[in-house]
Amino acid sequence: MSTKLGRILDEMDKTERRIAELQEHLKELNMRREQLEDAEIVKSIRILKLDSRKLLEVLDGIRDGSVSLQYIQENVNKMEADEIRTDKISGENEMQVPGNPAPEREDKDGSK
Repeated sequence: MSTKLGRILDEMDKTERRIAELQEHLKELNMRREQLEDAEIVKSIRILKLDSRKLLEVLDGIRDGSVSLQYIQENVNKMEADEIRTDKISGENEMQVPGNPAPEREDKDGSK
């Protein structure tokens, strides 16, 4: 066998071994990503603080499509931060959640 062909075959073997190593590494990274995603899902669901029956209803609804999950964009966080800043400037301590009515406030003289 020629030396050129031998070198090419050696290089191919080396490359195939490296590809196999990288594929194994990619497989491990995908498993870790899935574990972290699962942990985030569990954390998000636990934040809801639902009792067991209500939690089961929500999860069943997600599976059958009767409950939809809304994706919150990053700019919503910016808007909330701006609202907090505005409230602090105007002397308010509570941040309004979009879609919820503002709580009734009493003036200093006791009237609403």
